[in-house]
Parts: sequence; C-alpha cells; structure tokens
Amino acid sequence: MAKLLILQPNTDSIGRQSIPTTLISSLLKKHNHDVELFDTTFMDTNYLYEKSTTHEDANVELGFFKNFKLKGENYDFSKKKIDVIEAFNQKIKEFKPDFISFSHWGSQLHGEGEFFAFFHGIKIIDKAEIGNIPIFVGGTAPTADVDDTLRNSPVKYVVRGEGEMVFLDIANSIDKNESFKNIKNLSYLEGDQLINNPLRPLIPLDELPFADFDIYDDRTFYRPYHGNIYRCMDYELSRGCLYNCTFCISPFQRNTYGSPKNFRREKSIKKIIEEISYLKKRYKLDIIRYQDETFLSIKEDKLIELAKEYKEKVNLPFIIESTINTVTEKKLIALKEMGCLSISFGLESGNENLRKTVIKKPNFTNEQAIKNLKLVKKYGISFNVFNMVGFPEETADMVYDTIEVNHIVKPPYCQVGFFQPWEGVALRDYSIDKNYLSKNSKGLENSKDNLTSTPMQNLLVDKSKLQHLHDKFQLYVYLNKMFWPLINFTEKNNFISKIIHNFLLRVLKLRFKFIN
Repeated sequence: MAKLLILQPNTDSIGRQSIPTTLISSLLKKHNHDVELFDTTFMDTNYLYEKSTTHEDANVELGFFKNFKLKGENYDFSKKKIDVIEAFNQKIKEFKPDFISFSHWGSQLHGEGEFFAFFHGIKIIDKAEIGNIPIFVGGTAPTADVDDTLRNSPVKYVVRGEGEMVFLDIANSIDKNESFKNIKNLSYLEGDQLINNPLRPLIPLDELPFADFDIYDDRTFYRPYHGNIYRCMDYELSRGCLYNCTFCISPFQRNTYGSPKNFRREKSIKKIIEEISYLKKRYKLDIIRYQDETFLSIKEDKLIELAKEYKEKVNLPFIIESTINTVTEKKLIALKEMGCLSISFGLESGNENLRKTVIKKPNFTNEQAIKNLKLVKKYGISFNVFNMVGFPEETADMVYDTIEVNHIVKPPYCQVGFFQPWEGVALRDYSIDKNYLSKNSKGLENSKDNLTSTPMQNLLVDKSKLQHLHDKFQLYVYLNKMFWPLINFTEKNNFISKIIHNFLLRVLKLRFKFIN
C-alpha cells in the first residue's frame, strides 16, 4: 500500500473541492492505497500570501453578494490563526506519506484555481520539512514550463495532462518498489537532462470511478447562493473545449495532446444518472455546480433525453457554465425541466472585432448575444455574464462597447475582471511579443491573488481610465444613462467624486433590493 498526501492551499472564504483530486483519491483507494488531504480552507493563510481586495469584496460593496459569515450549530467555519507550515509538517510526521502532490490538471472552468493551487502550494512546500519525499505536481502552470518547474522548485516530477491514471501508476510503482521513470505523462530531470515521457490516451470518462469527496472536511460543502447557505459541490459531466479563446487555458491543454478530435468528451446518460444520484445521497446535496467549460455544447437530443431521466431519478438543482453561441430554445426548455438554477456566460468583450481577431471567441454577433441572453430571461433561468477588460489592442471605446451590451441585456448578475496572462494561454505569448507584458512575468505574482488590477503594460487605454471603467462597470450597466455623466465624474479622485460615488452605490443597491 502506497500513501499519498495531497496539499490543497485554499485561501477562499468558502470550501473549494478539486474534481481531479477527488477522482485521484477514489482511484487510489479502490486499488488499496491510502490518500489523505491537507486543506488550508479553515486556516488563516494571509501571512503566507500577499492578498488584498478580491472580486468577492467588490461584489459585496456593489450589493450583488451579501456580506455573509458561515455559521452552524455543530460547525466552526472561522479561519484559525495557526502556524500553517508547522501544521503541515505535523501532518507529514503523522501520516508518513510515500509521495506528496498539489495542483492537478483539471478541465473545468475554474482554471485559475489550478494556478492558485500551484503557486500557493510551492510557497508551503518551500518552507516545509519534506525530507526525501518525492513531490509530484500537475496542472497547466507547471506543464507550460516543465523545465523551470523542475529546476527552480522542490518539485521532482511534473504530471503532464490528465493525472488520474498517472497517480495510480505512481502508487503501484511505490508499492512494488519500482522506478517511476517509465510512467507515461511524467517529466523529470535525469542529471541535467529533461525527460518528457510520452502521453497516454485521453481518459474515457465512463471508466473513472465515482468521486471520493470523503477526504474533504464536511464544512467545505456549505456554500452561499442567492442569500442562503446550501450544501453544494463542484463536479463534471464532460471534459474539454474545442474553442480557441486566447485568454483561456483550454487550447493549451488540447494542444498538449496534439488537438485530438475527442478532446471534448461527455459521460453517458447512464453514468451521469448513477453517479450524481450517488453523490446527492452520500453528501446530502442541495445544489451541484457542473464546472464543464461549455455545458451547452451537448447535442439537443441528448440533453432532452438526459433532462427527463435527470428530473425523474436525480432531481438535484444545478448551476452551469456555457458559451453564448450554444444557447437554443430547446436546450433552455430542457435545462428548465432538469432544474437549472443559473448559467454563467462569457461575453468577455462587447466589441465584435476584438472578440474575433484578438480574443478569438466563438463567432457570434452582439445582436445574437443580446437575443440569446434575453431568451434565457424568458425561461426564468438566472444568469451571470463574465466580462474582461485590459486586453491587448483594446481601446476605451471597446470597453464601452462591452458596457453597452451588458446595459442593453441587464443580466441578473454581471462581473468584470482584468485579463490575466496565465502561463499557457496564447494571449500571454502575444502580449510578451508586443511588449504588453514583461518577459519575466509570473502567473499569480502578477495580480497578487486579487485579480482586481492588471499586470499589463503599454495598453491602449490609460491605466487610471481602465481602472475606473473596471471599478465602475456595474454602475454603467445597471443605472440609467442619465447617471453616466456622474459616473464619468467619479474618475476624478477628489472629495466630491467620492460623495457622488457613494450616492450612486446607494442607488444601485436600491435597484437590486427592489428587483430581488
């Protein structure tokens, strides 16, 4: 029996459960290996990482989110002020793992979670007493620069691509006292030479076992949604995306495998019904969030068939992510029947030319976007629109185009963030080539974990103007255009502008109070 210790350096105020982590744990336990988790969710890690205002904080200020504190009669949800490194060292001493991992390759929308896991994990591993225990990491960041990861960190092996079967091979090799050197998907240094073993085929999703969420603290299942607290988890019904968005890690993941036609895979209806029924019952779920990158890429006939079985045999409300161009009326009818609560859509930019030539989103016009989003409203499904600013080649007028589309639709919720040039995304290389980004730029270090500022340089929009448009985005979207001159005035940093800003925030909060 081999023993794997997984480090999950979560800094969020609520629990985050890694889908690949639960599958690795399940697979290893099924083959009589032992897996334990060290999760920092309920530890105060602020002293380890530089962290300031987050999008969560900003949305509370705007009135989108309630300023909540998880409370429970039987649970303490507070973050304890402890020595995280000492606690991790103690875990190592008690569990005596044969190998340690953190950061696993995932094909879910919450891609930035991979980067947080990697960069935060490195900081803990650097300070911990690891001894000779081998460290294995996966995910996009280490895979994007395997050589740098292996030469400049305590990591001994990088797991490229999907990791579930790789970790099983590692555990089996430890159990048999065999070398790791022939395990597919592994990269390592042999002397000064970098070795990249060949990749194994993509995993048929129906062959994976049911996920093991037992390794997570039960408190991680409690999440806020629309003002209430529910038991919830993240999961997947499909993997992969076939689009080429230049800000996203999915094309990099697909290219890692040579862009195979089967990169996007879906579970069978039978597998979905059996697995989600099991997870609902075992973990007493109220809601589930499907983190599939493009949920509505599923064919209409399959979704309609799934909807009937799901409603009858599972009946678990859910949240999804999808692309605007995949919306159809028949799919929305099926989603409503299944119990879909909310959909998150990525508009990114309201400028059609920027979307097409720089961001390379799926091809849809603003008119189509507005039509499809209003169709979602028609069927009473809540939705959120994701937007980005701070792209290369973007002008202030283009940001106003993004505001305009959102203003016309007035989605129940909308969010805006700065483009983040993560390792592996195509627009990162473009940005470096065009001098929009330093060659020495490092993923998470760019934004210090808050995503509320841009690491880019030499943008076509003045940084102060861009920051204004980002910070006041929701004011432009939801307030009548008669208020726009006042919003413009708040770009000035003086006493009067602050008074006007506070007044506009009150108006916005009143709007949401009456609507909701």
